[in-house]
Amino acid sequence: MKDIDFVIFGARDWNNDWITQHRLAKSLSEKGYRVLFIENTGVRSLKLKDFPRVIERIKNWFSSTRGFKKIDKNLTIFSPILIPLPYSEIAKYLNSLFFSRILRFWLNKNRFNNVVFITFLATPLINEFIENSSFVLKIYYSSDNHEMASLNKKFLLSEKKIINTSNLIFATSQKLFERYKDKNTNVYKIPAGVELDKFNESVQKTIPEDIKNISKPIVGFIGGINNKIDLDLILFSSEKLKNFSFVMIGEAENHLIKVLSAKKNIFFLGKKKHSELQNYIENFDCGIMPYKINNFTDAIYPAKLNELLALGKPVVSTNIYEVGFYNKENQNIVDISNSKEDFSELIKTNIENDGFEKSNKRILVSKNNSWKTRFSLITDTINKSVETKKTEDLNWEKNFITEYKKIKNKIF
Repeated sequence: MKDIDFVIFGARDWNNDWITQHRLAKSLSEKGYRVLFIENTGVRSLKLKDFPRVIERIKNWFSSTRGFKKIDKNLTIFSPILIPLPYSEIAKYLNSLFFSRILRFWLNKNRFNNVVFITFLATPLINEFIENSSFVLKIYYSSDNHEMASLNKKFLLSEKKIINTSNLIFATSQKLFERYKDKNTNVYKIPAGVELDKFNESVQKTIPEDIKNISKPIVGFIGGINNKIDLDLILFSSEKLKNFSFVMIGEAENHLIKVLSAKKNIFFLGKKKHSELQNYIENFDCGIMPYKINNFTDAIYPAKLNELLALGKPVVSTNIYEVGFYNKENQNIVDISNSKEDFSELIKTNIENDGFEKSNKRILVSKNNSWKTRFSLITDTINKSVETKKTEDLNWEKNFITEYKKIKNKIF
């Protein structure tokens, strides 16, 4: 598979939270593959809260070679400037004209000939570009239930096209796997995995300044603090456990910060670099997954779950579908609550009754869910698919020649 190049259409920018799409691009480049990672091209119209990201994109454009920036020997990032109206026909035409030309020019100049396209987005712009390109494989890597999240029918139609025409579909959760398996015969569940070299008991850690003076025990959450989070559950738990400190790490919506900050034992530490997270988790006494339960959150695979377990921390979660399924495969390692009272009681019980044996069991479970294992599954699956496609192509040539000879003989 070494003669293959990868083009990854990301759903995030390169400097956003470090998640599967970033790990995948970096891991492929470290394995010797040439990779072009294209930053988020947009799934919705621009909103006021997006302006900082737009400014950052413009800065990236001018600090790079017209949007292209080399990260290492094999990895390049492309930060395209586009009209932020992904479903307007005029905008789509103009974006396609500019985006397609510059991207195709770069691919040709760098001799990206045997391309595997991996897209984390299913927008018309991306779908159209891939379909009008020569490629070895087309892969859709889905991490969200867009059917529930998107109100835009044009996006859902575009996603349907990409599902039907992809050679492979990678789904990050069981619910997504179940959704796609009847629509495409080549669907694989490949969730997020923990980078054990970063989240490891033996790695030397420091206590961050902003958590030093927060009294213990500490109940920690890492992730987007948005409408997926059960606000009432956190408020109830903080009220029930007044002597516990609740530390929230991640990008937060202002109105949620305002409501939660009213509680004296809730602390917002903001967004942190992925490389710093282990230092914060090390100071947690218990991790929480306080998600609302609905059709959208049921398709979420909590990426931070394995990172918490890798450092031996107990985890308490609401009863979302994926965590229940995770428990079936991983010795019921996560404590799942069925009520507000149950949630706070489980936090208390876990902290009061934790020990070396339980901590070690969590670490062992995390090793079965490592990024190394996930990445091997990705590359093995792609390898097999490439070989199958080569065989199919050879059979097509053989069948074509046989048919051609029959026609020629008939004419003769």
